[in-house]
Amino acid sequence: MGVRGRGQQPTRRLLRTQREPWSQSLTASLAPSSLVEIAPILRVANEVEATNPR
Repeated sequence: MGVRGRGQQPTRRLLRTQREPWSQSLTASLAPSSLVEIAPILRVANEVEATNPR
């Protein structure tokens, strides 16, 4: 990771995936506000683990 100078804010990189139109509102209603951003990742991880457990 590069070095940031004073006053520079860290940047965020958002990756968007195709999903059903209702999934974002469903995610927001089921996940705590602190996890809303990563809820889609957690959902996919749960689906993958079902077919490929650690």
